[in-house]
Amino acid sequence: MRIRTTREVIEDHLRRRATGDLDGDLQRNYDPDVIVLHPDGEARGHEGIRHLARRFSRYQHGDSLRCHRLLTSGEIGVVEWSGLGGRTDTLMLEGMESFVVRGGLIAAQTLNYTGAYIAAA
Repeated sequence: MRIRTTREVIEDHLRRRATGDLDGDLQRNYDPDVIVLHPDGEARGHEGIRHLARRFSRYQHGDSLRCHRLLTSGEIGVVEWSGLGGRTDTLMLEGMESFVVRGGLIAAQTLNYTGAYIAAA
């Protein structure tokens, strides 16, 4: 069986997250022992990813997040994204994630994002 490339893994990750398929994303794309470094510390394993997904879902609604760039080289990948979130879509979110993909699975990830409220017109 051919091992998927870093780009293939990340593209599948992005597709599954866009459709809300967290379970499929975890099973297909994440190593069970994955480590994610984020602004508040670290998350480990699939349960850590679930916790981050629940936490981030408070800020994101619908399909407003858009990937602007996906770069890969060997086992390393980077994604830049932005979108609107918050209860009234007035929170502008911008983020960057990096990935280390080994054996066709995400073994490590970093996540950094910022949010700023947009003034009402």
